[in-house]
Amino acid sequence: MKKFFSTSVLLVIAFTGFSQSIEKGGPENSLNAVGVMNESGVAYYPYERVLLHADALKMYAKSNGFDTKYAFIINMGMRSNTKRFFIVNLRSMCVESSGLVTHGKGDEKEYTGNRQYSNREGSNCTSLGKYAVGKSYLGFFGEAFLLDGLEPSNSRAKDRKIVLHAMHCVPENPGEFPICLSEGCPAVADAFLPEIKKILEGSNRQVLLYIYDSTNPLVSQRK
Repeated sequence: MKKFFSTSVLLVIAFTGFSQSIEKGGPENSLNAVGVMNESGVAYYPYERVLLHADALKMYAKSNGFDTKYAFIINMGMRSNTKRFFIVNLRSMCVESSGLVTHGKGDEKEYTGNRQYSNREGSNCTSLGKYAVGKSYLGFFGEAFLLDGLEPSNSRAKDRKIVLHAMHCVPENPGEFPICLSEGCPAVADAFLPEIKKILEGSNRQVLLYIYDSTNPLVSQRK
């Protein structure tokens, strides 16, 4: 009986510890997948493929008056516990740095690892497509940068208050488990945001951000 009681206590403690590990970092972070399941998506994506998108972004930037030195690229087809936010030098065509970034939780009540994409207000989803990174301001999570959606797939970014910012629950380095989710914003680690800010402050023109999903190039979004 004593042995059974001790085992039960240990199980309760373990479960309590796991429950407390589901961190809530404010309204932007309602789910944390730590310890829940293995996430879908690729664990590795070669830089060469990232640079194919960078080349297309450079041509777009030249034609539309955006910065032609740097661009930001996010591949949501990669697992969230990998560095899938790429800072690309468009002149040397190399990835200068990378970091972890959240995707939107969508309508999930429990973490399933399935990504949902939408441009609809209240969807809590990531919107795919090209963005122009705008001015900074101080918001709920500290300094943030406005995002202007440049395509029909992300045209409601401003209305949805989709911005680029840091979030405490996003780790600096890759880990074993999926990272926290957002309400649609691409949120990065506190230590990574200054790298992004340096690029933005050093540019006289708006820098482009491109979000895509390599696992399904023809992925459709909810309207």
